[in-house]
Amino acid sequence: MSLLKLLSMTALYMLIYKLPLLYFAPDGSSSPFFLASGLALAVLLIGGTRYAWSIFLGASLIHLGGPFDLFDLLGLGAASTLGAILGAWLLKRDQTFNLLE
Repeated sequence: MSLLKLLSMTALYMLIYKLPLLYFAPDGSSSPFFLASGLALAVLLIGGTRYAWSIFLGASLIHLGGPFDLFDLLGLGAASTLGAILGAWLLKRDQTFNLLE
């Protein structure tokens, strides 16, 4: 897998993370639509867990300009990544789950 695919997934995750905050959140801090988690789940289901680093990097970098220290950035990235990994694992563990349906 190329580094370009991983970095483009990181950029796409960051874009989809930020756009709903700009357009659907009146104060810019929270949105009722969090599309980035759906993208992360879809990418992990289709591309596999090798894209988990892209999700982690995107979720960590998106908060870089905020009032967070390094520990907070790593924690936010880990939480977003582990949530998507857990969701993908829960779907794949059932033998009747079909990705194409």
